[in-house]
Amino acid sequence: MKALPSKFKYISLAVASIFTQAAAAQDIHFLLQDQFQLNGLDNGNYFEAGAGIGWIETADYFVEQDDDEEGIFALIIGGRYQTHGFFIEAIDGADDGLNLGYQLFNYQDQFTVDLIGANLRGELSEDDDYDDLKDSDNLNERERLELLEDRDTFYAGAGLRATVRFGQSVIQGKIVTDYSGNGEIASLKVGHSWMLSEDLTLYGLAGVEYLSEDTSQYWYGIEADETVAQFGEYSADSAVNYITEIGIKYALTENWHYKAYAIYKKLDDEIVDSPIINDDYQAVVMNNFTYRF
Repeated sequence: MKALPSKFKYISLAVASIFTQAAAAQDIHFLLQDQFQLNGLDNGNYFEAGAGIGWIETADYFVEQDDDEEGIFALIIGGRYQTHGFFIEAIDGADDGLNLGYQLFNYQDQFTVDLIGANLRGELSEDDDYDDLKDSDNLNERERLELLEDRDTFYAGAGLRATVRFGQSVIQGKIVTDYSGNGEIASLKVGHSWMLSEDLTLYGLAGVEYLSEDTSQYWYGIEADETVAQFGEYSADSAVNYITEIGIKYALTENWHYKAYAIYKKLDDEIVDSPIINDDYQAVVMNNFTYRF
């Protein structure tokens, strides 16, 4: 099984964006990177695409076996789209997956509440008959290990997100629960951005992420019928991870943008103790060039 935060290893999503007002429903990363430019955009309409290079430490046993585990090349596609309160977003630099939702409440652009109809992250197993295969007595150890690596990590949840803005600071809380019963994820993040020049923005962020027992077990546990000689049974409890991030965004021209960020996530012992996790942190450093349409 692959740990969820490593899923943006090769492709970072950030979908297109149309705002009916400057402070619409927005992920905290987008607010910190773009809040100084929001009012200057043509109704906030844009789509961006580009590429980036960087380094990643996943803490995932299976990913760490790859020769390209550290140096990465990422395609940057997207941003966000919003119209009449409905939105879709997947922000580059965030480990929040793809969000689809509706803004329920907006008080003077300073306090907003969003309904998250779908929070999608992770991957589906390539084996449609995974449950039948894992119970089979005809698989050798190598085949069972490959099956364990390829098991589902897909999470499809729904919930609420609340955002408070004051000056250049943002506080955002979010809670979602999986439609298939794979537990709850909650997060609280605080960030601040500084406009160093007309085109250069520096931002920092700190946060905490909670995984319920069901979510931790789904991603990091090993059931009795999934064990192999290398990995024994493991039951994961609820977990709390800590996140810090710092980044810059520079408008090279009206359309070309450069972004650089570093993310560090300290993993809870319940995750670290899993046999399929081989480190106590995850980290990403990325440099992106994107074209904004």
